[in-house]
Amino acid sequence: MDQGTNQELFGKKGTLRAPKTSKAGRPKINRDLAIKNLKAKDSLGNLRYTKAQVARLMKCTPKTINRIYNEAVEKGIIDPDEVAKAIGMIEADFDAECERAKGSSFRQWILTKFDSESAGTTIFNFCSKVWEQTFSKCDLVEFADEGSFLGERLTLDYVTLIQKDKKRSRARLKHIRFLYRFLNRRDLMDKHLTMSNSKNPRSVRRVPVISQTNFGLLYTEAEDRLRSVLGNDAVTDLRLKIVTQMRTGNKGKEREFYGIQKGTKSKSYLSMVSPDEYQFHVFAKKAEQWDVIWMPKEVKEAVFKRHEEMDPGDNFASVSVTKFRRVWGDATEDIMEDRLILHDLRKISLTWLYVMGVPLEVACMLNVGWKDLSTAHSHYIDIKKILRKSFRTEYRKNIPDWFKEGLEDFTGFEAVIDGGPGGPSALGAIQGTGHFGGR
Repeated sequence: MDQGTNQELFGKKGTLRAPKTSKAGRPKINRDLAIKNLKAKDSLGNLRYTKAQVARLMKCTPKTINRIYNEAVEKGIIDPDEVAKAIGMIEADFDAECERAKGSSFRQWILTKFDSESAGTTIFNFCSKVWEQTFSKCDLVEFADEGSFLGERLTLDYVTLIQKDKKRSRARLKHIRFLYRFLNRRDLMDKHLTMSNSKNPRSVRRVPVISQTNFGLLYTEAEDRLRSVLGNDAVTDLRLKIVTQMRTGNKGKEREFYGIQKGTKSKSYLSMVSPDEYQFHVFAKKAEQWDVIWMPKEVKEAVFKRHEEMDPGDNFASVSVTKFRRVWGDATEDIMEDRLILHDLRKISLTWLYVMGVPLEVACMLNVGWKDLSTAHSHYIDIKKILRKSFRTEYRKNIPDWFKEGLEDFTGFEAVIDGGPGGPSALGAIQGTGHFGGR
């Protein structure tokens, strides 16, 4: 028997329906408690709640609270001048409300958590918008009070709202957690604002062109374009960033590529006696520290030449990060039809190392690698596409020759790379089905 919709089966309208419940008359709320909340004061002597906030606490409409308020004013129970002052205080701008709640500026606090002012400002503006729209400009003194249910209720409202968009939920959780830390509501963070890969998956930047067999040829063409615009020094920067696997870094923080200085006095430093004898130490994000132990011949010689021309304390980078990003992005967008960013050079490096026979777990430890093997697998390499030996053989032909020198010292782990008698595949090792290392 064919199945239809309810409308098809039972008709558009029914003659018999449940009677509607009348909503006429006064809502059944505790009016004495509502008046008590309207008169409640905080530790500074200001009235604690606005009428809108009392309505949310009492789970009724603002119209009902207005009626109760007017009755209380007529009876002399509430002074309307005091309530007006309280509304002006509570409805102040976001940072003023934060300062009222904790005695300090949230904006100043958030700026101490980031290297750049723009990053801190982004978080501040996001939290401000949430407070204004989702939290309806709630009283943050009450929100910060662990004895109040307001914080938990608004937190659940926020989580319900953002979990509808899984692609953005992780970032939205990370942003709002700063406000909870500032208000010292870690209890709510641990209870409702935790992040998991299943519910809040990390955003993965996919760059499919890197896993094409002809990518090496496209890269060489883009490198030539970079050389024609910025010169050979920029190409040395590009190659060094690839082979070391360094992030772009920060000059002021002496971190990674743009933090490298000649000598051994800074956090990230390069000191060379010859192309084959050097100390290359890298201070990375999260205070990680790495040592560069491999550079191919052409890169070592170009780096040594520049090292000899530098004074102690000079920064190694030859071009500003803004110009580097722009020219590299323009070149790749034109040649590859996919605009690559400087951080994609880490993806290129890991892919080339693996295709050249370096096991993934070894490549992650080489130079500035990855502390977490699963992160490298999930975010930096399309390993499933290059697992086939025939594909790697074809891909390897187009990798530039300058990159290949010296890698034989890090290969020879065939049991791990290809899988074999007594040895897991690299993918199996990553997924926890085998052990790391080769025979």
